[in-house]
Amino acid sequence: MTISLVIPTVLDLHSQLKAKGDRVRQCGLLVTALLKSLVQRFRGIFQNCRMIDNTNERSCLQPPFSNKVYLIAVTLDPRFSLRWVDIDVHVDSGMESLKKTRLELKEMIEGELS
Repeated sequence: MTISLVIPTVLDLHSQLKAKGDRVRQCGLLVTALLKSLVQRFRGIFQNCRMIDNTNERSCLQPPFSNKVYLIAVTLDPRFSLRWVDIDVHVDSGMESLKKTRLELKEMIEGELS
């Protein structure tokens, strides 16, 4: 397993749980708890991908997995490149906001690489 698998795996798991959460009758609370735990544990990834807001965060510590090395590793891996952004990065706003977020994320990653 390489570091480049972290972001696609976490974001795909998040997408799958969100999709199941809308359709599951039993275990709905379990799916909700798993989603909440996933976002809390990998908070840095979700912040870097602009999927959650970090403006209310008061802690002076960096959230787990916030290092940009995860973004760089997945971008440099030819299996993923930037395709994962279009597949698994979801924001809770309109399509224009989603396109803008994806563009900003791609520019941020390319800026880290140069």
